Amino acid sequence: MLKTIIYTLSCAALFYSCNRVDKDPTIEGKEVINFEKINYSQLFTIKKHSHYKEIVIASPWIDGEIYAQYILIPKRAKVPENLPNKAIIIRTPVDNIVTLSTPHIGLYDKLNALDKIIGIATADYVYNQNIKERTKRGVIKEVGSNKDLNIELLVDMNPDMVTTSGFQTPSRPMEIAAQAGIKVVFNIEWMEKSPLARAEWIKFAAAFINKEKEAQKIFDDIVLQYNEVKKLAENVNSKPKILIGKKWKGIWNTSGGTSYYANFLRDAGADYYWFQDTSTGTLELSFEEVIDKQLDTDIWINPGNSVSIADLLASDDRYGLFNPVKQGQVFGYFNKVNSNGVNAYWEKGPIAPHIILSDLIKIFHPDLLPNHELYFFKKLE
Repeated sequence: MLKTIIYTLSCAALFYSCNRVDKDPTIEGKEVINFEKINYSQLFTIKKHSHYKEIVIASPWIDGEIYAQYILIPKRAKVPENLPNKAIIIRTPVDNIVTLSTPHIGLYDKLNALDKIIGIATADYVYNQNIKERTKRGVIKEVGSNKDLNIELLVDMNPDMVTTSGFQTPSRPMEIAAQAGIKVVFNIEWMEKSPLARAEWIKFAAAFINKEKEAQKIFDDIVLQYNEVKKLAENVNSKPKILIGKKWKGIWNTSGGTSYYANFLRDAGADYYWFQDTSTGTLELSFEEVIDKQLDTDIWINPGNSVSIADLLASDDRYGLFNPVKQGQVFGYFNKVNSNGVNAYWEKGPIAPHIILSDLIKIFHPDLLPNHELYFFKKLE
């Protein structure tokens, strides 16, 4: 069946063109253009034309290039002329969504739009109980990941759009899905450099379901709470030295000095050796280099999947050399885990930077937030 579908598509060789529809005559009336207010994100813009919306995602990998472009047109409206050739046209409001990324579930949950989700990658990595129950009842289908996608099931479901995390090179299954007429919507919030920029992608998700006002209100509240908590740590006298990450296959992955997580540490009033680094992504270090530079840190954050000191030492007894292990100051983000062992951090964290920041300040400067109870983080026993 899949071969037949792909063979009969005249645009099988083109990634975007199958997502276009035939154009009607131009819409009458004077064109009015407004830009949606985007204050923190550097990767997407929303331009509101008189009769449609235009979303442009900038490539974080190639300066000046467009990663993806979407034209959102009301379901009963005519399609205007002279649209960008590679733009994907999507009729709004979108009613049926397949999402392959758990952080997107967090976005739709926040927008009170979980009922629009009809498909997910797999329930094995979902924290949200509503989604898990509907999947168990068969209301929501499991379609596989963007690397192992059930194209035939996806075509049969015929969703209004499929959302997935965007990477520099789209996976082959995602290309095939697009060629089969599926509207693929990429989200690259994970490439943003600041916590508030990542959370602002709620406006991106809202544009497809016509919930921009709700998204703006939610985001304004997040910004207000984030900045209120951030202000508490701005003038701290003492900043604890922080260690991040853990060795994996011989490489210690930690956050670059201007990365998303490094900016969390700055805002939480921490001292991080790699602040002097200018990279925005992940640093790959040797175990010896970490020992040389960060052995005397005060607090260790995010030690991989270890949930206890004994577990940590069992993976490599050299971890016992680090001061936070000796002092019992190691914290992981596994405080909210469901019965299947799924961590809420990945699903809820991107849209709750104010809570993550509150947790970090509570860990680094407990006197500043005496009544706050850790939500995502937990000290390793």
